[in-house]
Amino acid sequence: MSSGYEDENLVNHNWPPVSRGHDGMWHSMWTFEFSSQLGTEIDLEKTGEEFSSALSKIVSVVTENLNETFAIFLESDGIHLFVHTTTESHLIGSEYMLAIIELFKLVEQRFGRIEFIQSQPRDLWPPWWKPLW
Repeated sequence: MSSGYEDENLVNHNWPPVSRGHDGMWHSMWTFEFSSQLGTEIDLEKTGEEFSSALSKIVSVVTENLNETFAIFLESDGIHLFVHTTTESHLIGSEYMLAIIELFKLVEQRFGRIEFIQSQPRDLWPPWWKPLW
């Protein structure tokens, strides 16, 4: 009898490392690659603040901790977007995944079609990849 999982349905995601900083916060950095240069007219600082607000709301609702934050700092070298995340708690499980999926959506809405996430094709990551149950 089969367990229901087939090798072709399993995806090994290249998650960024998460480390606890000297500030007691948890830090990681996501790398997104686009097919063309990102526009210089986008204010990365303001966009990071907008992303932080949206993602903090998600994790505070999911964790039921109204003080939980999910801070975002953005950098770019033109074709890559580096998204530095900082959280108070070492978020794992659904509270983190929901925020990460929303992060992916926000990045694509603001910067255009993502080609690669963590050097992997975007279609391997939710919300674009959907497992067959």
